[in-house]
Order: sequence, then structure tokens, then C-alpha cells
Amino acid sequence: MGRSIVAILFALLPAVCDAQERSFRLSSELAAVEGWILSVTVPSLEVTLSNEVAGEVEAIAETIGARFNKGDVLLRFDCTLLELQQEKSEAVHSLKKEQFRVLERLFELESVGAEDIAIAKSELKSAEVDLEVAQYSVQQCTILAPFNGVVAEIMVAPFEYTQPRTPLIRIFPTDAIDVRMSVPLQNLSDFTLGAAVDVLFNPDQGPLPGAIHAIAPEINSVSQLVDVLIRISVPPAELKHGAVVGVKVK
Repeated sequence: MGRSIVAILFALLPAVCDAQERSFRLSSELAAVEGWILSVTVPSLEVTLSNEVAGEVEAIAETIGARFNKGDVLLRFDCTLLELQQEKSEAVHSLKKEQFRVLERLFELESVGAEDIAIAKSELKSAEVDLEVAQYSVQQCTILAPFNGVVAEIMVAPFEYTQPRTPLIRIFPTDAIDVRMSVPLQNLSDFTLGAAVDVLFNPDQGPLPGAIHAIAPEINSVSQLVDVLIRISVPPAELKHGAVVGVKVK
């Protein structure tokens, strides 16, 4: 186990050093340049998926850092018991449906009364609801991606038994990323929603296009700074959360 952790750390070391060097260069180049503000990237959305049914984790389809598309399977539970309950509900529903059909025919022949029909109809409705609940429970055994994104953290392991509402996996969308910029209160009037913004991440490349997405309604009582969020649509894959970037409002 210890050797595996060391191997992972050594594998990540070049990427970490490259990111640190890039941030240092960016900070050095923009520190004295008027108009550029150093800021940090943050997820445009952070979602922690949990389960609605208890069960054993059967398979985890993705790993940390893996990208996925909306609708992809992220995690599956062992649904043997729930699938058997669904089969039972389907059988009961078919039986109640046939019983109701027969009683309707007998009612037309005046062989049964309206009370018998009402009871059979109520039993059929109850069987329909039980079947819908069973089908819904089986659907919850498969956790699907709600959007195009990337896996940030996996909180369970295969064969682990989980209770309902157990945090399973934390994900970020990949179709957008935000930049959190702290703006002095006296300069806030220069920032308007939707205004175009240049975001510089890699000193060797040109700036990325962005736009002011949100302005916080609160002011930091100590620093008198206001958070402003810049939205970058379709960011490059190498732009990670927590990266230092330069921001310039056009």
C-alpha cells in the first residue's frame, strides 16, 4: 500500500511542478502589469451524488480525474433483491388486472355488484403503485451522470454496503469553469454582469474568453472586497480548479 502511494505521488509530481511553475511565471509577469488581477479558478458547479436505496456497491465505472458524458453509468449497486421484488410486483399487477377484467365482464352480466368492482379497482390501483415503486427502486441501483463532467472524488469502494443517502461520488461539470476574483468595493462599479473578460492561464498562450457571471451580494467586512465570478465556457482540459489565472476586464 505504501509503495502504491509513493508511486502515485511520483507520477503526479511532474504535473504538480508544471502547474506551480506556470502559476509562478503568471504571477511574476502580471504582478506589475496594470489591469490584470490574479485570481483562482473554482468549479462552476460541484455535485455530490448519493444513493436512494441501500445496497452493495457492485461496480464503479470511473476513476478520479476521468471525464464522462451525461447519461453515462458512474456506479452500480447489486440489485438482485430489488429485481426479485419487481418481478413479484409485476406478477401481482398482472393478476389484479385480469381479476378486474373478469369482474367487469361479470358486472355487465349483473353477476356481481358495484361494490365488488370498486374493491377490485382499488386493489388494481394499489398493485400499479407497488409496481411503480419497485421499478423506481431498481432504477436507483444505477447512478447516471447528470451532465458532462469529471470525477473529483470517489467516496465508496466496490463490495462496500451502503445505506440510503450515503455520499458516493463528487463531480464537476466540464462545459464551464469559474474564476473567483476579489474586487475592492470602490471599484465594483467597473464590473457589470455579462461584461467580456480576458482570462490568462498559460503565459505561452493567448487569453481565454470569459464573461462576468455573478457578483456576490455580500461585502467582506474586514477586507471590504466583493467576490465576482467569471464564467469560462468550454475551458481547456488542462485548466484545473484552484489554478492561478490573470483576469482583465475589457
